[in-house]
Amino acid sequence: MRRPTGPLFYLAALAIALPGLSPLAQAQSYPTRPVRLIVGFAAGGPTDVLARAIAPRLGETLGQSVIIDNKPGASGNIGAELVARSTPDGYTLLFGDVTFIVNPSLFKSVPFNPGTDFVPVGFAGSTPQVLVVPTSLDPKNAADFVKWAKARPGQISYGSAGNGSPPHLASELFKLAHGLDMQAVHYKGTGAAFPDLVTGRLQMMIISSSASKPYIDSGKVRALAISGTKRSSGLPNVPTFAESGVPMPDLDFGAWWGLFAPSGVTRDIVAKLNEVLVRTLADSDMKERLAAIQIESTAMTPEAFAKFVHDETSKWARVIQRAGIVAD
Repeated sequence: MRRPTGPLFYLAALAIALPGLSPLAQAQSYPTRPVRLIVGFAAGGPTDVLARAIAPRLGETLGQSVIIDNKPGASGNIGAELVARSTPDGYTLLFGDVTFIVNPSLFKSVPFNPGTDFVPVGFAGSTPQVLVVPTSLDPKNAADFVKWAKARPGQISYGSAGNGSPPHLASELFKLAHGLDMQAVHYKGTGAAFPDLVTGRLQMMIISSSASKPYIDSGKVRALAISGTKRSSGLPNVPTFAESGVPMPDLDFGAWWGLFAPSGVTRDIVAKLNEVLVRTLADSDMKERLAAIQIESTAMTPEAFAKFVHDETSKWARVIQRAGIVAD
């Protein structure tokens, strides 16, 4: 049976789970031992890379080591379930991405409820998503691409990093927003899709700027538009979707990551973790390091991050339902 999700469940988790379940002294002394940060994906992927970039500085600020523990499998569900079932004492946390909140809409059932089994702690970062096409393709901007694709219903193939992956969902959102008829071709990761895009077997991908930048810089693919309200410092010559005449406000945050704790953790521990995360990401050296991999961070309180997660959950649930996407 599919578990309920949506904005009200995250608000309920924040309102119900946070009132202190432990003595204040516990929060004041926290942490007294290393903190385990669960990543539901294999080492080397974007979620793992960002977690490992942040963890050492996070540990320095907390005064205890933050240890990355990769638990890959089932599109991140294995790692998320581990955190959901852990003791809510702040020593086992989830470093999750958008996959975490869309899985309940993709799978017939998941072994946890993102809305009631977790408390959003803080926003960790986001990376823009870029519409890229083969250099051999006629359209030179996003508006022309939409016109070109509309004239070829059912003939356009786009690359995806897998069924239900962020590139798949972003492309389906693009299709729905502009009335396009395009077919998804799923690969085991974005790296496997790029050769077919370069040679023109695929006509489009919407992919993170961190993954696409080497191909754009080398001239192997053409970037037509980038998500966000302003141009990316890493790809300053690529116009935003809005500048290109095909606005995509629902993609403004692109791909994102955040920190989650199991439901039942005290409000004081959540507040401390959020404050330490915000301080870590505000460090100038950390900002430069993240900028080098096309990641930016915006400070959010736990309440603001919870609202953000609510909105993202609802948005992608609508896209999944309208597009008829079902996990393999």
